[in-house]
Amino acid sequence: VDSAISQADHDLLKAFGVAEKTGLQMPGAADFPNYSHEHIVPLSAQEEEILALGGAGIVSESDELDVVRALVYECRQILDTSLDQESVASLLKVSTETVSRLTACDPPNLSSYSLKNARRLYPGWQFYGSGTIPHLRELLSHISSGAHVLASWSFMLTKTRDLEHPDNGQPLSPRDWLIAGFSPGPVLLIASDV
Repeated sequence: VDSAISQADHDLLKAFGVAEKTGLQMPGAADFPNYSHEHIVPLSAQEEEILALGGAGIVSESDELDVVRALVYECRQILDTSLDQESVASLLKVSTETVSRLTACDPPNLSSYSLKNARRLYPGWQFYGSGTIPHLRELLSHISSGAHVLASWSFMLTKTRDLEHPDNGQPLSPRDWLIAGFSPGPVLLIASDV
């Protein structure tokens, strides 16, 4: 079965700094139309752990290309929902200089990331309405400063049994939990693992 991964997909993974973590040995650009499963190198335990932090799940070697495609999808979702500095300034009704200061604080008031050779971007999960989600700065003080943008994105948007709605028992994502106005304690507890 011929399963193609495009040069653009590889470039995206490279921009996010995770191309080397996928275990893919990328061929030359001319080889991309015929790229197939036989080019995949098995993932190490450490690489599987990194992918799992990004929300990918590894089932078997034959599914590794699907895992890489899921990782590409997540990277695109992050890009599609992120805001640039000017958009954040407009949303929060502050200057771009203020956005820079909010980002540079320790702990930061805003989560941000930069792709290789690109401007600073702000993941959309942290915004709600015309502001930020409740307890954002406190949350960011619990997430490791070295956490990859994929890990924090996946953490904030993935529903978990650790955060069940008190009325109906449905699992909520950390973002939805905080927006619903529940105590930040349980989110802060699990955020330390990101």
